[in-house]
This record gives sequence, structure tokens and C-alpha cells, in this order.
Amino acid sequence: MSYLDVKDTSTTTETVDTALSRLLPKELTVLDPSQAEDKNTIAVTKKTADAHGLKTIADLAPVASSMQFGGAPEDKERFQGLVGLKKVYGLDFKGFKPLDQAGPLTITALADGNVDAAILYSTTPEIKQRGFVALTDPENVFGVQNVIPLVNSEAVPEKARKVLDSIAKALDTTTLTALNAKVQIDKESPVAVAKQWLEEKSLI
Repeated sequence: MSYLDVKDTSTTTETVDTALSRLLPKELTVLDPSQAEDKNTIAVTKKTADAHGLKTIADLAPVASSMQFGGAPEDKERFQGLVGLKKVYGLDFKGFKPLDQAGPLTITALADGNVDAAILYSTTPEIKQRGFVALTDPENVFGVQNVIPLVNSEAVPEKARKVLDSIAKALDTTTLTALNAKVQIDKESPVAVAKQWLEEKSLI
């Protein structure tokens, strides 16, 4: 949602759907949202979390001024980034390092200590693998970020839409994280991983 509107402050699936209907081209349609969320989260190393007693984003307030923060370049300007973190939590970081969109550059920078905190996706398997701590967001700055199928209204027939809705209904955050781990950590084929899960759920 924030990709379409950097000032977006949607906090429920319903408000996201409404905003998408308003902002998307008329030829595009959103289908039923999944239970699964691939949500932005602030991650720190366990060492940093233990040193400062960090459990929530609010806990960063006393130490943010001494920390380097990492994220995608657009995180500097959007509400679900530095703007919202400062407005809602009062966080004013020492510096911002533009990296990638919660990808390998951000993960490596955090692990190597080049940044002290960074935005990652909640389903990033490296959070568990590397022992990072994902801080909770009590004020809901990052809102809801459910996985929502987006289709071309004319190109996708009703039968295909029903299949996509069935997949969305069966997918949850825990499952999505586990599937991501098979691809990103175990280096399995995305097609093979998806096919195996669909077969297990009797969706194909």
C-alpha cells in the first residue's frame, strides 16, 4: 500500500482494500486477502536487544540517537518508515543508510554491525537463522500488510480467481515464513516448494 501512497496510514485490511480500490487503475482488481502478513518490522541483533533491553519499537527511544538505521531508500520519506517512526515513537536516529528492500544488503549490514537497526519483512527467514530480534510495533506504525492477490480484471477468469482465493485462505504467516526459508535458506526451487505445498493442501 505504501508503494502507491507514501503517506498511507492504513491500519486494517478493510482500509487497505478501500484505498487500493481508489488508487489502482480501473483494469486492476484485488481479490480476497490472505491471513498471511509479510509485514515490515524493525530488527536488531540479539546483542543489541540484550544490551538495551529492546522488545518493542518504543524501547528504541532512549538509544535511537546513537544508532545507524538501515532500510530501502524510500523508507526515508514514507510514513511506514522514518517519518512514522519519528512522529509516533519520537525516534530520531543518528543516521540513515539506504540499502535494499529488506534483502541481502540489509541483512548483511545488520549482521556485520554497519547498521544497528533495520527494516526487514516479518517473514524473512534470516531473522530466525541469524538470531535477530524483531521488535513489536505497539502503535501499529507499519499497519497491516496482508498478502493480497492483484489481478487484471479482464485477463483473469472467474475460475482462476476462485483458485487464488482458495490459496489465500489456506496461507498464513507461519507457513509463508517456512516456505520462504526453503527457498532462501535451503536454496530449493520456488516452483517445487510452491507445488509441494499446493499438493499438501489439495489445491492442485
